[in-house]
Amino acid sequence: MTPQEIDTLYAIPSLDDEEGSFLFSLDEIDRAILDTLGNDTARKVDYILQLGYYRAIGTFFLFSFQKVKADVEFIMQLYFPGEPFPKKQVSKNHHYQNRCAVMNQFGLRDADAGFQSQLAKEAKALAKRHVLSRFVLEELLSYCQLQNVLRPAYSSLQEIVSIALREERKRLVTKLYTDANKGLKGQLDKLLDNDELFYNLTLLKKDQKDLAPPRSRKALPNNNWFLAFTGSPNG
Repeated sequence: MTPQEIDTLYAIPSLDDEEGSFLFSLDEIDRAILDTLGNDTARKVDYILQLGYYRAIGTFFLFSFQKVKADVEFIMQLYFPGEPFPKKQVSKNHHYQNRCAVMNQFGLRDADAGFQSQLAKEAKALAKRHVLSRFVLEELLSYCQLQNVLRPAYSSLQEIVSIALREERKRLVTKLYTDANKGLKGQLDKLLDNDELFYNLTLLKKDQKDLAPPRSRKALPNNNWFLAFTGSPNG
């Protein structure tokens, strides 16, 4: 994914007034939750911010009021006119209590270790259908949404997708190596004696859209086509 696409999923959104009016709107449930917070305006503002940001892009953030000053000022004018800008940030404990309140409204849960294991299995199944990392990633994001689970960090998804594609590639190469007869193996070895062809095969092997960070590749022996495709003597 491009940096802009990653920001769309994982960065605090930049909202105009029209968007803010919709995303920071409160229903009866929200107002009832705010009533339980008493006169703690800062905590109420924190709740409204988290509610709006989740509605905008489907995830939560840690932030200071100064970092999102324009949104705080918008909320203050809308719901707490005449009150001063909050001087103190809410405690981390209160912030997470607000987060839980929003999650309970939408029936959400976090992507714990058990769910990430499910994602890994889903990624392996998807890798059998498509070799592009972007396809697998987008399907995993849809899976999280369908399961009402907050999407994991991008780095976690990146690792899950990369492992799934790498293991599927190795599985296919191992099957090819196992099923190939000696004559075919010999012909492939001869093809790799051609340096230019070997270089082209190396380029084909490289997935330009792979989520994994680029790694240095050492030259492989020209007489081992199995290594050329797997990149590992252990297959």
